[in-house]
Amino acid sequence: MKKDANNILSMMSSWQNGDISANSLHEENFDRALGGITAKGIVMPGRTGPYFPPEDSDYEVFEDAEAQSRPIESVCGHFRFRACSDNK
Repeated sequence: MKKDANNILSMMSSWQNGDISANSLHEENFDRALGGITAKGIVMPGRTGPYFPPEDSDYEVFEDAEAQSRPIESVCGHFRFRACSDNK
């Protein structure tokens, strides 16, 4: 991803508006929304990341039998693949 200020603005919009329960089907019930996910998934939080701790991921995948939480061991947190790579 290029270092463009619009990229961070786009990510911030996703964070602010990305509530999967904010709709008439789930009526703000986050647990019900998580329980409705049927896709297989792997959630990979950074073990040392301050924003997306593994404990949050464990909670999120608990509701989905097809999902797994696999924390990444890195001092770079959830930026592991960007900040610590040679492709800066």
